[in-house]
Amino acid sequence: MSETLFRALTKTSAPELERILRFASAPVLTALAGYEWAGLNVGGPLAVLGGKKFIMGFFRGSSGAEGYHIGAVQDGPLEPWRYDSPVDQPPARSAFFRAGRVKAGSRDARYPRAALLDYGAGRRKSAWSFARLRRDYLVQPDPSDAEVLLGRRTLALGQARLAAHCFVLRRLRSTTWAP
Repeated sequence: MSETLFRALTKTSAPELERILRFASAPVLTALAGYEWAGLNVGGPLAVLGGKKFIMGFFRGSSGAEGYHIGAVQDGPLEPWRYDSPVDQPPARSAFFRAGRVKAGSRDARYPRAALLDYGAGRRKSAWSFARLRRDYLVQPDPSDAEVLLGRRTLALGQARLAAHCFVLRRLRSTTWAP
C-alpha cells in the first residue's frame, strides 16, 4: 500500500495536495528518528531543473527530532534511491533542521496540523547558508500508513513565507547515523 500511495501522491494535482496539507495530521516525530526517507519533489521549478530525487534522514538530537538531506542519483522516480556520493565515501549530509510541532499563531503556522522542519533553527550550518531560509511542513496523508509523508517547502523571507513546491517521502531504510 505504501508504494501505491507514494506513487499516487506524486501524480496528485496541486490543489488536492494543498487540501491534504491543510487537513492531514503531523506524523509522530519520535517515530521518524532512525530512518532515511526517499524524497521526490513534485511540481515547482525543481521538477523542470532535474533536482527531483533526494534522501531525508532523521535522528534524535539534544532538542528532539532533527534531520538532514543527502543528494540522490537523479535516474528517474522508478529507480531505487541511491546516494549521489562515490561508493567508497560516506554520503555528504547537509541542510540540517529541527523538527517540531507548528506553534499556533506563529508566522510559521501556515499548516497548523503539520510538523515543522525548521532549517533556520539548526546549529549545524553556517549563518550564511541559504538552507536557513527553508521551512518545510510535513503531514501523514493516510493515518493508517506511517510509511508515506507529504511535505511543502516554503522560504522564510523576513516575515513572509513563500510556498515553493511539494514533496513526497517514503520510508527507505533504518540508519544509526547521528552527528
